[in-house]
Amino acid sequence: MADIAMSSQDEGYNIAMPWWLASCSVLPIRPTRRKQPDRDWKPFQQVRMSEAEVSAWPAGHGVAVICGAISGNLEM
Repeated sequence: MADIAMSSQDEGYNIAMPWWLASCSVLPIRPTRRKQPDRDWKPFQQVRMSEAEVSAWPAGHGVAVICGAISGNLEM
């Protein structure tokens, strides 16, 4: 059976999981406010969310990726 890539439009797609699996620190962005995290982002500069937290990503929320050392020195 062939692998089928899911798009962000597919029901059940977790937009944050690919970033988390790539060892990046992520946090949810509110769908009602542009670029507004739904929690304080500073702790995520030091500690990544757990897999369980990312798996329970809030429906309709976007994703912010925290760059720097926590994400393998990622620069964007």
